[in-house]
Amino acid sequence: MEIIGPFWVPRSVPQRLITSILSVTASLKKPDNYFDNICTKIFTYDRIGKVLQVRNRRAGDKIYVRSMGGNKKVKDYFIDTKIPQAIRDTIPLLTCGEDVLWIMDERNIISDLYKADGTADQNKIYISKKVQVL
Repeated sequence: MEIIGPFWVPRSVPQRLITSILSVTASLKKPDNYFDNICTKIFTYDRIGKVLQVRNRRAGDKIYVRSMGGNKKVKDYFIDTKIPQAIRDTIPLLTCGEDVLWIMDERNIISDLYKADGTADQNKIYISKKVQVL
């Protein structure tokens, strides 16, 4: 599994508003610190392609979350959750092709299409982010 960039932060964003993603890692086994790390999400390995990308939002990006009514534009999610426009481009998205798997903000919303459902025989992949508030 490969996780690639690019991810960038516009210069116009005040430093105090930026949360820096130090690293994003993927593993087929549960991390040792899984219960201590609120930034680890479990996805269904079989549904994910070979390359994941951490990138900024793009026009038309959508994420599928049942509790939000199904497909939701990332732009609308940012508006509904009152994320300031100045920092919307600083929030990384984990994507597979054109699909958004994880909005890596404080709420850590993940797509129900890729979320592991708890089935014991399901192939799982654990993806973790390490963050630092600047």
